[in-house]
Amino acid sequence: MNPSPQTISIGAVGLAIIGFVGLLGVGLVQQASVADRSTAARLQPAAPAFTLPTFDGEVLTLAQYRGRPVVVNFWASWCPPCRAEAPVLERIWETYREAGVLVVGVDIQDVEADARAFLQEHTITYPNVRDAEGTTTAAYRVSGLPAIFLIAGDGTMARRKMGPITEPELVAWVDELLAGDTPSAASPS
Repeated sequence: MNPSPQTISIGAVGLAIIGFVGLLGVGLVQQASVADRSTAARLQPAAPAFTLPTFDGEVLTLAQYRGRPVVVNFWASWCPPCRAEAPVLERIWETYREAGVLVVGVDIQDVEADARAFLQEHTITYPNVRDAEGTTTAAYRVSGLPAIFLIAGDGTMARRKMGPITEPELVAWVDELLAGDTPSAASPS
């Protein structure tokens, strides 16, 4: 038994509507994701604590740097924007470490040998840790790479951004924090 042309037309219209609604939903999700990634969100909650192993066999805890601003960068060796961002983070570390600013890299979803090669290739000297279990990544709600967080000396989250950050943008964040004009101290915008 062959379906009638009317049945085929109704089915085609139904499929077209389902497809349109699906595309609309995907578009809205992507638009929200792009907005979140392109705009640095101002936050004030406490930064999630973490204790993770470094690539040198030591253990680094966020709490040991209480009182100092900390730039936390989530990265992976297979992430092209992370590769582009690595020299920026190294320059921030070299420029601001005398002012007490710490940069910490958090390697995620990576093969350890590849991560070590990445650090060597980019001549990274700031501390880097491995989040092999993904618990710190989940606590920070990292939804894409790279992801960067600026933590104030009091342990509150001053800024965050999912996606690549430019050097001028990161310099402005750090300068703002060092000047005491932090989002947690500033009036809401």
